[in-house]
Amino acid sequence: MKNKYLFPLLFAFFLSNSVSKAQNYVPFPDSNAVWSQIKTNDYGQSDKYQYRISGDTIISSVQYHKLFMQYDSLLNFSNSIYVGAIREQSKKIFFLHSYCQNETRLYDFTKNVGDTINNLYDEDSYCVGVPASGIVNSIDSILIDGNYRKVFHLNAVNNPVWIEGIGSIYGLLNSVEPTPTCICNWYLVCFQQNDSVKYLNPNFSSCFPVITDMPNQAPNKTSVNIFPNPVVGESIIKWDIPGNYKYSTLIITDALGKNIKTINVSGKNEITINRNDYKQGLYFGRLITTNGESYFIKFIIQ
Repeated sequence: MKNKYLFPLLFAFFLSNSVSKAQNYVPFPDSNAVWSQIKTNDYGQSDKYQYRISGDTIISSVQYHKLFMQYDSLLNFSNSIYVGAIREQSKKIFFLHSYCQNETRLYDFTKNVGDTINNLYDEDSYCVGVPASGIVNSIDSILIDGNYRKVFHLNAVNNPVWIEGIGSIYGLLNSVEPTPTCICNWYLVCFQQNDSVKYLNPNFSSCFPVITDMPNQAPNKTSVNIFPNPVVGESIIKWDIPGNYKYSTLIITDALGKNIKTINVSGKNEITINRNDYKQGLYFGRLITTNGESYFIKFIIQ
């Protein structure tokens, strides 16, 4: 079980609990788009990388947009690598990896609540995709630059969240969070289009994060766990405190960064949460010490 998580808040300008508001579909970008992402593990290591759409190509008589990737601290795509091609058709997003013969569907924004989405994909899948499916649990909307975009909450591995015209909170090529061979986490940190920031994770100060941008982390010897997870009735969040570290506050947010609860935990080393106090979905907890350091956990309410 993964115990430590960064706090992948979405920079939501406005969140609606309904999609009844009039809105036009926001298509996926076909040029001048950059996704900044980060992969971390429990040993304090991280990989920072970016995807960029630039240029068009024809493959088997089908038009695609070329997708490049780079590992660098600066936005210098002269060192980028071609990783594949991406296209949109009828509100469905398809990806053809440079190693592969056949394309894979990344996203399907035509789905409604209760619909099943099969053959999800992550960036470690290459040509085969993920043998997993998800059900659309709910659909919200988010206001960005004066346009409402649908936000899809899936009942799948680690409850992915998709934003119309942007993709998954786990990263462009992660329609579901990868099942790692390490204790790792993937996050979309920033999305830019036409040199304008459309989404920025507020835990970072820039679209290409560096380690110093991250919130202060409590020492690695600290552990925080929730059991059982997913939460189906009552679950216990429990933490071990090394040395003189004391915790004062637990902040619980939903997948879009909305503050759901702020709990005073002074003098405690565990609390009980009840499934009936939350809507179904993905949640994050931030445990804050008296000296401002933080520790993170992720859990699912079923």
